[in-house]
Amino acid sequence: MTVVQTTLYTDPVCPWAYSASPALRVLEWRFGEQLAWRLVVIGLRDGVSEAAARAYDPARSLHGHAAFRQRYGMPFGLVPKPRQAATGRGCRAIVAARLLERGSEWRVLRALQLANFTSPLLLDDDELRVLMAHELGHVMSGHALYRTIAAVLALISLGALPMLASLAVLPVRLAFLEWSRKSELSADRAGLLGGQDVAVAQRVDMKMAGGGRGEAFAGQLNVEAFMQQAHEYAASGEGLDVVYKVLSTLALTHPMHTVRAAELQRWVISGDYDRILRGEYVRRGPETAQRPIADDFAAASDYYAAEARAVANQVAEAARRAAERARDAFRNAQKS
Repeated sequence: MTVVQTTLYTDPVCPWAYSASPALRVLEWRFGEQLAWRLVVIGLRDGVSEAAARAYDPARSLHGHAAFRQRYGMPFGLVPKPRQAATGRGCRAIVAARLLERGSEWRVLRALQLANFTSPLLLDDDELRVLMAHELGHVMSGHALYRTIAAVLALISLGALPMLASLAVLPVRLAFLEWSRKSELSADRAGLLGGQDVAVAQRVDMKMAGGGRGEAFAGQLNVEAFMQQAHEYAASGEGLDVVYKVLSTLALTHPMHTVRAAELQRWVISGDYDRILRGEYVRRGPETAQRPIADDFAAASDYYAAEARAVANQVAEAARRAAERARDAFRNAQKS
């Protein structure tokens, strides 16, 4: 079989390159291993000059993105960026991913493209440093294979399978989706360690949750109010709220952003974040090899067992309170 060496020259903020993604996927599907891909990022600009900043026209940018979306079908957020962004930091993150694990650079490129074209984030902001560290956390943790399985299982319609087959697949599907959600929480911790600013990491979750877009909304963004909502959601245990929260997340590959923000804050409060910054953590290499793998399995087992017990206790407590309220309502109705 003849293998063609194929080089893709691109940049994470180039709308033409981003819009060509469907065509590239067709090439991969059509020729498969006959194409040996190599990614080269060019870095359109390492900084934004004053002249370029003055020449930037938000309305023109919005019109161009709308035309790209209509013609090529890729998602574009139709809220203009407040300014142009430098791409050097993003390109260096892509190269760093390739040096850590060859092939992972494509994942980081796609993440940066989606962040640039569908969110209010700018590639030279500290918020993007958190996002890039999040993606590199997935790379370093080896999440790619199981996240792909979880994504495929999330697309499977159990109603399209025979009844016995759907019953057999359901527990496996739910387990992989639960693992996928936990892997996002792990990568969120990597994002915070990369950015090393708790407020910035919380602001990323707020913006991803739809807290506001563009410069016009800057005055409406309130991290403290968002975190208060996140804590209220995490602590809610009234009536059917617990059951609703469990059922509404079973089919998700990613946790809700309010949950992610609350979990990240809980991790910081636990002291683990500060311990890692002080260098108190298990390093890759001999130290990892000397630790019995059974310890890791035991820690994971204890964690998931504790999570299952907590959910079961919450559901049981919610059911008990609901029964008490129904009984009280029945008694009051009899008295009246």
